[in-house]
Amino acid sequence: MEAGTRIDRVFVRDLVLELEIGVFAHEHGRRQRVRFSAEAEIPVGAGARGPEGYYSYDLMIEAIRASEKRGHVELVESHAEAIAARILADERVAAVTVRVEKLDLGPGAAGIEIRRSR
Repeated sequence: MEAGTRIDRVFVRDLVLELEIGVFAHEHGRRQRVRFSAEAEIPVGAGARGPEGYYSYDLMIEAIRASEKRGHVELVESHAEAIAARILADERVAAVTVRVEKLDLGPGAAGIEIRRSR
């Protein structure tokens, strides 16, 4: 994005899914709670105005929910990269930040946050 470009941020925060995830043997064959958040940067005027022209958080939710169909995934990084790629596939999106957190490791959460852009 050029300096001075106005952007809107569309986001989904704290969507929790139960997934099979992890590299360790005790993590295989069981589900864990994983929290997803994503924020897309949309340059103002990137689409036609009106409901059909705006980038929708529903598209982000679909990108995150695709994680449920992936089967066992070893790394939270793999989920983050796949979600970022799906969101960036929409030409209206200039950049995206994705956070993926495993919630069942102990107190709080552990995970990754990535930012990808065109």
